[in-house]
Amino acid sequence: MDLETLENNHQEWLIDEFVEVANRLLPLYLPDIKGNSKVKEEINTRLVRSYTSQRLMDEPIRQNRYAFYRYRHLLQLLLIKRLLSDGIGTTAINDLLTSKTNEELKSLLIGGISLNLTTAHPPLQSIHNSTNSALDFLADLKGKRSQSPSTIRGNVKQKSQSSPAPNQDTMSALDETYNHQNLLDKEESWTRLRILDGLELHIRDDFVYPNSLKERESLIELFRNILSKFFKRRQL
Repeated sequence: MDLETLENNHQEWLIDEFVEVANRLLPLYLPDIKGNSKVKEEINTRLVRSYTSQRLMDEPIRQNRYAFYRYRHLLQLLLIKRLLSDGIGTTAINDLLTSKTNEELKSLLIGGISLNLTTAHPPLQSIHNSTNSALDFLADLKGKRSQSPSTIRGNVKQKSQSSPAPNQDTMSALDETYNHQNLLDKEESWTRLRILDGLELHIRDDFVYPNSLKERESLIELFRNILSKFFKRRQL
């Protein structure tokens, strides 16, 4: 069973069937955290109803007296569990998952999209083959990323507002401090992996590694596509 098959089959499930399908797929998308059994707790009907009442998921499709769940609900549920497992609370998730398309949800789940993280509900910039992955999104929500240069400059200005108007020398010193900080922000450290003679892989130290099976598969597929295109160009 995989997402592609379920998407193409346009299946609908009653809640008990839906929970069963979700639990079968869940281990593929959760991070590998040894010794943390809570991360891998199974989904149950109570959780599904709770997430729906909190508007983290779309309402089920009502037909007569029955409520059916579809592929989109499955993507949302798997993403909720993934985000929660990374320490991101439901308040931060809010209506993020109900505002995205199925393709965006799937890409976020497997770590293949780039996000503009300026608000609590970042818009998707691009899908597939992007340098930033959904892992960046997870890291940003947890506050792992350092302040941007614009934030640093804003902090400098805020501090100066409470003091008397700075003279030219003071302003020059502030600019010099900012420029120095900007240079520090640009310093990078890389790990160099030798694959074959003449072939190397360079990994920057702040790279956020994929930590679920599907994220690793997505990254490998990205490597495969890039190398395939490169080899084709070399043969022309």
